[in-house]
Amino acid sequence: MKNILKISILISALFVSNNLHSQSLRAYTLKVPKKVFAGGGKLYVKALKSENGKFTDFGIQVSEAIKNQLITAENKNREVKASGSLYNPWFTTKFYEIVNSENQADIILEGSYKLIAQQDTSAKIHSDTTWVFDNGTVNKKPLTYFYFEYQNNGKISVSGQLIAKRNGQVIDKHDFSDKLEGTKRSFLNKPKGSSIDSLVKKITARTANSKKNLYSPEFVLEKYNFKNVKTKNKAYKSELKSQMKIVKANLKSGNLDAAAKIFFKMNEKESSDNLYYNLGLCYELIGNTEKAAQFYEKSGNSSGIKRINRLMKTEKTIENLSLPIIEKDFDF
Repeated sequence: MKNILKISILISALFVSNNLHSQSLRAYTLKVPKKVFAGGGKLYVKALKSENGKFTDFGIQVSEAIKNQLITAENKNREVKASGSLYNPWFTTKFYEIVNSENQADIILEGSYKLIAQQDTSAKIHSDTTWVFDNGTVNKKPLTYFYFEYQNNGKISVSGQLIAKRNGQVIDKHDFSDKLEGTKRSFLNKPKGSSIDSLVKKITARTANSKKNLYSPEFVLEKYNFKNVKTKNKAYKSELKSQMKIVKANLKSGNLDAAAKIFFKMNEKESSDNLYYNLGLCYELIGNTEKAAQFYEKSGNSSGIKRINRLMKTEKTIENLSLPIIEKDFDF
């Protein structure tokens, strides 16, 4: 009986918890890269140059990773907008137009690096003793044997700099460095192959992976939870409950405009902190940072205020790229 009671309480608790956050909407937000070139324009990614003429494939692969990620961001931009799940009209990942020659470019992304490899091989003899039977008797005699240990040690380091130029003038620099060590060991036989080759592949892949998003914006799918709206007015409770069910259905289908319209009607009848927060969230999703900030201030919700402040910084970044900012409004 006690176990049944515990399970019933748990189910009730889960139902209440889910009900409080049942109104939610999945929408894309924009993640701005660490490096943004004000003014935007046409961008050409040039293969990084090896300072010592060695391991040239490193520079090619790192540059290609950066270029491909920018192209991927452009494709994602089209896919997301076509899906209808991007509510903010000024969100875009197309910060630059990627071109295939220096002559076409406003901005040239280039750089250089030095990749140094060191390899040491060594071999040493070991001795050990085992005990063996003497002519099948119980007596044992020591037997000493020898064997060789071969070791192949590899060390590799890379240091370089990515440089962005506009009209021949440097507008940004980014230094990078990394190092790896590897050892191959075997007994009796020399290790096959060279550890340097594998280390070069690893450090190339690692650098390319860590730098590919340095200049590339991206869309991130987030789940936005709306607050549960309550009332102390008993005469209004039934109507409010019915309205919140319609809100949930609209948000589930992605109809933000219809949900926002109901929130506005609720606000005309009875205001609350949670309702102010929901209206702020509606405006945040359509990219109207000014009105979102006003409603978040009214709600007193610190997480909403922090989030809209971050969005305002993103908005400023977009403006600095000479891209249009259109702050949409609800038309009811």
